[in-house]
Amino acid sequence: EMRNMSWWILAAWCLCQAPPGTGLRMSSGLTPLKGSALSRRQALASSMASLAALSCPPVAWGADVQSYTDKATGSEFQVPSSWTRSDSSLATDPGMGLDRKLVLFVDPDDQDTNAFIAFTPVRGDYTAISSFGTLETVGRFIVPQGPGIESALLSSKVGAGKYYFDYQIKPDPNEPMRRLKTVFALVPGDTLVTLTSQTTQARYDQESRLEGVLQSVIESFSLKPPV
Repeated sequence: EMRNMSWWILAAWCLCQAPPGTGLRMSSGLTPLKGSALSRRQALASSMASLAALSCPPVAWGADVQSYTDKATGSEFQVPSSWTRSDSSLATDPGMGLDRKLVLFVDPDDQDTNAFIAFTPVRGDYTAISSFGTLETVGRFIVPQGPGIESALLSSKVGAGKYYFDYQIKPDPNEPMRRLKTVFALVPGDTLVTLTSQTTQARYDQESRLEGVLQSVIESFSLKPPV
C-alpha cells in the first residue's frame, strides 16, 4: 500500500513547504516548517469554528460502517466495517522532530482498494485552505505529470472550506491505472488534513458499487473544532 501512496505523500509534503499564496513554487529557498506549528490549537480555536463541516451524509454501504475520529484535529470519516486499519508515521523533517501521522484502512479482499488519512503540520501563517493556492493550482500539483506517467484530473470543487478532487493516475507502465478521490482540509495554522479513497480503475469500472463506496468515504469526512 505504501508504494501506491509514495508519490501522493511527497506531493502533500511539498505542498506544505510552499509559502502561503505562492502558487506552490518549489525551490531551495523555501522556509521550512516551524516546530511551534504543533502547539497552536488553543490560540486558533476561534478560527477553527469557521471550518466546522456539515453533518455526515448517509453512506452508500448502509449501516455496516466503522468511524475514525482524530480528537487532536476534530476530523472524522467512515469506511466499511470490514476494512482493516493500520497506523504509521512518516518523518517529514527528522532534524526538527516533525512527523506526518498516517492512518490506512484496507479492503481485506483487495489491498488496492483502500482509504488513508494523513496529518501534516503546517506553519502558523497557513490560515485557510487557499493558502496553498487556488483549486486549479493545487489540482495541477497533486496530479503528477512526466515521462511514463499517465494521469488526468476528472473533476474538482470547493466546498465548506475544503478542496475536493477526483482523478486518475498510472504512475508507472507496470502499475495499473488508479482511481482516486481526495479531500484537502486545514486546521488553521496547525495541520493539513488529507483524506484519499482509491482503487484500480479496472475494478472501479467493473463494480458499480465501488464508485459509491469511495465517494461516501470522502463525503463522510468532517472537520470540527477539537474539544
